Amino acid sequence: MKPEELVTEYDLDDPHNPYGKRLHELKPHAKFIIIENGKVNVAASQKELRRVLDGYASRDQVTVGNEVFKTYRVGEKPDRYVKEHCIYGTPLDEDGCSDKGAAWGELPLEVQQLLNLSVLETNELIPSRYEEFDLFDMVSGKDFNYLAKRYPKAAVLFAELKGLGDLPKLVVQIGNGNGGGGKPNQPFGVNRAT
Repeated sequence: MKPEELVTEYDLDDPHNPYGKRLHELKPHAKFIIIENGKVNVAASQKELRRVLDGYASRDQVTVGNEVFKTYRVGEKPDRYVKEHCIYGTPLDEDGCSDKGAAWGELPLEVQQLLNLSVLETNELIPSRYEEFDLFDMVSGKDFNYLAKRYPKAAVLFAELKGLGDLPKLVVQIGNGNGGGGKPNQPFGVNRAT
């Protein structure tokens, strides 16, 4: 099978299938996979693979038509942005739940932002003192004003940051492109998107 035909059969969700393995063997560290709208742009990837096989260095980005796209190695996927746990800084699943199943994503965004500030900035809330579900039960169902009285320093900071348009985004990158890099997300917002 010709290298360009391997690209046609390449599957982002199964890069270790025989086609992905063969592509990787051809150029193990080269970037030539181009992803557009979550799918492999086969024609552009075939062209970039041919360029690399002809001896040119792989590129970090290429222009296809009028758009610029990042290139990926076999097995890499683009980063995705997901909701961030307001207390621990880890990714929430698609349902807004933590890895333990607490539905933090169901809390109003302003409540999540206030809690985030109370942990990261004012230290009024110290999560290590609680089990996650106990902490969730403590804040779940409470409105912003109630929690603002409980965490007054965070509430003042919230108002200031809101005025500046600089409240925590509570979004984190996952994946193995540049942002997540396959590295674990560090607690307390190290990978927080700004």
